[in-house]
Amino acid sequence: MMRRSILVALLLVSFGVACKGRVAPPAVDKWTSCAVDGNRLEDLSLAAVARSSDGQVKAFDRAACLLQAIPEGDQWQVWFHDNDGPDWIEASKVVFVIQRTSAGGPIRAIRAFKNRAGADAFYQRTPGRNEIAPDYATLRGVVAHE
Repeated sequence: MMRRSILVALLLVSFGVACKGRVAPPAVDKWTSCAVDGNRLEDLSLAAVARSSDGQVKAFDRAACLLQAIPEGDQWQVWFHDNDGPDWIEASKVVFVIQRTSAGGPIRAIRAFKNRAGADAFYQRTPGRNEIAPDYATLRGVVAHE
């Protein structure tokens, strides 16, 4: 019995250490307004959200709005909504598919995926000139050159 209690205590401590520093994204829904253009976040699969180090929250109906409003290097935690499910993904863990209207055309949408397999599958099944941005820094670079 003593052994079991020690094991449970160790597991709880390990879980607490593993979760330390992890912060859940702010709660937003399709009725939340975009901080840039005021549009509702009706299509959450395209949405993004950010929280500043002082607790200020901004929601965005599109990743492009977030990239416009949150300059690189600012102290914001950023999440993108998973295109394939109900989850929010930390910016450091996202793989993006950039959808363009045509070859060389403007960006139509930026979609976030929690892994490369999901991004690759979407890339293969959607027409048009798409490109994969494997991380947040690459996405910022592509959008900055638009």
